[in-house]
Amino acid sequence: MSPSAYVEIKIVQLNLHHAVAAVKNLKERAKDQNIAIACVQELYEIENRPVGVPGNCKLFCTTREKLKAGIIVFDPSLQAMNVFSASNVVGMTFNWGIKNILLMSIYSPSSEDINITLQQIETCINIPHDGVILAGDFNAKSPIWGGTQEDDRGKSLADFAFSRGLAILNEENSPPTFDGSRGKSWIDVSLCDAPLIENIFKWQVDMEVTSSDHNSISFSLYTGKIFANPKTKRRTRLENLDLVIFRRELHHTIGEWEPSTLLSPTDIDLATDLLHDAITSASRNSLLKKQKLTKKEPWWTRDLEILRSDARRAQRKYYAAKRNHWAEVCEKVTPEEPFGTHFEVAKNPDRRHFQLSSTLKEDGFTTLTPEETTQTLLEFHFPTDNGDSDPAHASIRQSSRLPPSTQDDPPFSLAEVEEAFKGLNNRKVPGPEGFHANIIKEVFNTNPRYFLSLFNSCLRTGHFLSRWKRAHVIMFHKQNKKDSDPSSLRPICLLDFFGKALDKLITQRLFHHLLSNSFLHHHQYGFTPGRSATEAILQLKSWIQSTREQEKHSAIVSLDIKSAFSRVWWPLVLHKLKSYDCPKNLFNMVSSFLSGRQVSMDYGSISITRPYSIGCPQGSNSGPLLWLIIANDSLNLHFADDTKILAYADDFYLFAAATGKHIVKEKVHQALDILETWSKSAKVEFVHDKTQLIPFGKKGKHRHPP
Repeated sequence: MSPSAYVEIKIVQLNLHHAVAAVKNLKERAKDQNIAIACVQELYEIENRPVGVPGNCKLFCTTREKLKAGIIVFDPSLQAMNVFSASNVVGMTFNWGIKNILLMSIYSPSSEDINITLQQIETCINIPHDGVILAGDFNAKSPIWGGTQEDDRGKSLADFAFSRGLAILNEENSPPTFDGSRGKSWIDVSLCDAPLIENIFKWQVDMEVTSSDHNSISFSLYTGKIFANPKTKRRTRLENLDLVIFRRELHHTIGEWEPSTLLSPTDIDLATDLLHDAITSASRNSLLKKQKLTKKEPWWTRDLEILRSDARRAQRKYYAAKRNHWAEVCEKVTPEEPFGTHFEVAKNPDRRHFQLSSTLKEDGFTTLTPEETTQTLLEFHFPTDNGDSDPAHASIRQSSRLPPSTQDDPPFSLAEVEEAFKGLNNRKVPGPEGFHANIIKEVFNTNPRYFLSLFNSCLRTGHFLSRWKRAHVIMFHKQNKKDSDPSSLRPICLLDFFGKALDKLITQRLFHHLLSNSFLHHHQYGFTPGRSATEAILQLKSWIQSTREQEKHSAIVSLDIKSAFSRVWWPLVLHKLKSYDCPKNLFNMVSSFLSGRQVSMDYGSISITRPYSIGCPQGSNSGPLLWLIIANDSLNLHFADDTKILAYADDFYLFAAATGKHIVKEKVHQALDILETWSKSAKVEFVHDKTQLIPFGKKGKHRHPP
């Protein structure tokens, strides 16, 4: 990598005075002036939720319901991570060059004791960093940062700054930062630690319209020379290619390959490397080129130039009016009135791009850098199998290493392979290779019999290619969970489409074997062909109705497995497949699929890759089936009379009935003990906080359950 030019991060500090016009104005300034970060106070809110900030920007806020302070990150290349949130202070770190900068946005209401804010700053400033910047509305006055007045709040802030070695960036002769109907004052302050002051320049109070009663403050952080960010991974779409040239390139390469029998995993790997190289070359040679601007024709006159300019100007006004109207629609949405015109907006509020927050580690400490946070998240969601302390587990592991002595399944047919490729979703995001599904379909149609022989070679040798076992991970936030909890994020694995097609073929064969031989319990209603949640509800209803007819009390206990798909123990899957007389070649394919897997995750210019050996990749075709195999034993457990269980994917519903309530309670406790023993043998864990019990009396208001 070659060093780029000197880099400047422009930071703006502004109290928005909870005005929507101020938010809009700030967005426009960010585009025109290349603002990287905005430290804002008194955000514009609806129902205690900040609105108006673009969804592609990171937004970190304080925890108070109203008068929030926040940090808006406009620059997507900044590796920003939320590290602290309190009622008056929010802090984030970002890497730029070799420095890890801690930035705080602060709002201290005049009605509150400023010492509360200073204590929160003291807590945040103890987070390890290479430099700290504080930007906030302290509602504190002192001649040190402007004006002639000084109050107790100003003295407390000045004493705090000097005792902590913080330098005040404000200039004594600067214009007032507050200029409203109540007068003028200097209450917005910028501070930094002494070593960082040499890298901050251009501090000024901006004398331009803000649509707020505060003037904005801007300054720049000088970071010296840095290395350019690595290029983003390219994703190739069929729409970006010249289809005629692309098909011709494929025909002259892949189309002329003869179907052949590959005898070893090494031969398969080499053939697949050639396949990917051929697709890459064909895609590169058929990329649509940008059309060069042609010279104006002789008939093109100045009058036509003016008319075209008028048409474009009107078009811009039209789209601006649409955007403004949509913004007004969003502002009117409230939980109390979500239906009608605004229903679709209210269903998914504040859909924001993924943003990183410091995360709790297993040792109880929090992560300090984006690299450490990314690594911690991958370790949580994609754990490593650390061996066995239980002899029973050790026996299962040993058994899983030996393939069964069963007959092989027949080779794949051309119709099966065609259906697998046809079922690839064009709208799905591609995996690490970057080829979209429609490109993979074009490649397959070039020479279907070659891919039939390739997949059958994989089936015969029991080899799932390593390059198809690499996944790129993206994270999605779950609602109503703390950002510091790693379980607040849901990982999705982006896999290559060739691997997805082969995975689908194996999954279909396994499903056929398990269902045709009745190995899967009939009380499993999730991820099973012909079953649904409605049938599970009707089954529970029939149990309740039957016990009421017998004048018995009953209860349903709902149980949830903690991170079920991330805790699938691979040796147990293979052990159960052997007990189900799985065909030998399918067993070998699953064993190869569940070995040597890797995941990678990007955040800014950071890229972390790690292997894992527990869990099934969420996004794969076989993931749900692997969990069904694990959960199947729980449905075959022996309980007391009138005690039953059914499952919908990773949710279990325990049913118990008896003539007396105390007997129902005893049966529930006995059944839960049995399930707890099973969970330990399967290396899974129930989430006790989510366990709920619903009682049904033998003589309810309604004879039948609702």
